[in-house]
Amino acid sequence: MDMTTVARAKVLIEADGQRLSVADDTTTDLLSRLIEMYSAEAEASLSRLVSAEARTAQFHVEPQQHVFALPAYPVTAIASVRHDTGREFASSSEIDDTAYYADDNGLLHVDGQTLAAGRGALRVTWTGGMAASVASFATAFPDLAGAIDMQVTYHWQRRSGYGSQGESVGAGNVSYSGPLKWLAHVERVFARHRRLGIG
Repeated sequence: MDMTTVARAKVLIEADGQRLSVADDTTTDLLSRLIEMYSAEAEASLSRLVSAEARTAQFHVEPQQHVFALPAYPVTAIASVRHDTGREFASSSEIDDTAYYADDNGLLHVDGQTLAAGRGALRVTWTGGMAASVASFATAFPDLAGAIDMQVTYHWQRRSGYGSQGESVGAGNVSYSGPLKWLAHVERVFARHRRLGIG
């Protein structure tokens, strides 16, 4: 899911006096592709899925393991948790909902039942994610939406110089080493929302 909109990015781009034509399909298409690209990269950097929707995932169970990181959180509902080392997941493999809970960091704790180790032996069906739409994402996470706006604007302003190692700025030159990275401010925003390791 995109983490911002073309309209939001245009507002930031135009803040320095540049005017973008609303009817210019090329501009809109490029901004849309930049937003899609940076949103996907941001999701990977955050180590969590953005779109809030119903999902099913299987997890490997290690000996004595009882905590599992759901990739989309916050968790709004858990439909079922099933444990089956044979990976058939019949209704009889469902764990009673009093034997587990999900915390605010998207970690599923199975604390009322001992799990046998097995590859793909736990299947969880749940609803989770940061937001159900771009508009609700921008409302719930204005700092993240704003960070993507900034990154897209930065890319837009340098779009003619990609592939080069420098550009002229006024009477001088600016040199670049290596590929472009996230802006420092964007990285700081990501750090506030990034999923950390379990242990």
